[in-house]
Amino acid sequence: MYATLVATAERSHAQIVVCDVRKIYAATHRTTSLLSLPDATEHVAIAAYLKYGLNNAYSGNKLYARSCWQKYRYQRMVYEDLDILLDMLSCCERVAYVQQPFYNYYKHAGSTTLDYTNPRLFDIMTAYQDAIEHAKVTYQDAVTYCVAKRILINLATPGFADYLAEFIELIRQLRPTFEASPSIMSDPAIKKNL
Repeated sequence: MYATLVATAERSHAQIVVCDVRKIYAATHRTTSLLSLPDATEHVAIAAYLKYGLNNAYSGNKLYARSCWQKYRYQRMVYEDLDILLDMLSCCERVAYVQQPFYNYYKHAGSTTLDYTNPRLFDIMTAYQDAIEHAKVTYQDAVTYCVAKRILINLATPGFADYLAEFIELIRQLRPTFEASPSIMSDPAIKKNL
């Protein structure tokens, strides 16, 4: 895994090299792998990756240049990677993508991000707000679109049903930002749900 990611970073001069994620559900031994982007490339269109790429807020499926961590630190929260990664990606000059599921993400029954009963999950609201607030201006629209899309995914996730009021309040708070996003306003499916 790392040899391939390092070689790609050296060839492309990318600050971040992304690979795909293989999700392994421990209880059922079921696995899923989804492509992060349609094609492997050493020059990812960062706005497109932020808007449409899968796995863009996981931290384990990426190799980072040391310089990426000069500005960023994980916060003490469940969604610590979501809190900084969209911002970090928005500050990159170059991102590369290796189309291989090198990163194994194990999902265990009863864990915080599968059980949805831990009140610490509320920090997803903070992570979404931070992602939009801290994104580089060039990619503000792409990050805002990504957050809106993720909120709709959360609303469709059965475990998050208990947090419906909090998500509605978050949408209300972010409404001016969503309405100022050209990408959201031109996407009828997202626009009508927000």
